[in-house]
Amino acid sequence: MAIFRDSDLHSNLKYNPETGDFTWLKYRSKYAKAGSKAGHVWQKHHSGKKYLVIRFSGRLYLAHHLAWFLTNGEMPDQIDHINGNGLDNRIENLRVASNADNSKNKKLSKRNKTGVTGVSMLKSGFKSVIGVNYRTVNLGFYSDFFSAVCARKSAENKYNFHENHGTKRGL
Repeated sequence: MAIFRDSDLHSNLKYNPETGDFTWLKYRSKYAKAGSKAGHVWQKHHSGKKYLVIRFSGRLYLAHHLAWFLTNGEMPDQIDHINGNGLDNRIENLRVASNADNSKNKKLSKRNKTGVTGVSMLKSGFKSVIGVNYRTVNLGFYSDFFSAVCARKSAENKYNFHENHGTKRGL
């Protein structure tokens, strides 16, 4: 995935793993001066998620991928921001994740009406579901909200969802 030499990146870009900030070490252009912060915010149009991107060697890179590379020496296909904030590139907030793992750490949808992911209100009570391996698993119909939430939380534990899944967080 990386099309640059490791030494080129290390000699041009400094990464602070405690703050997640990137700084240019050398003058590269009028926008990338030595000592200035590297990158700019990019927003995905379909999801509204925001990430920091950095142009290096003629290509745009997601900053969290560069952070992982500069810290661990490898460029993974996918990285998850544990707290859901795509602009928080501290190394402690990043983990290599598969697409399935990443989807187990999604924030609560803005369209959710019950406040709990996978629990929906029906005329006769509540329905609880969970998505696993690209399939929707029906967890049951419940007369009370608490039972539906318990079924959902139990399934999240069973299928190893991240503890942050379904919470209100991130940008």
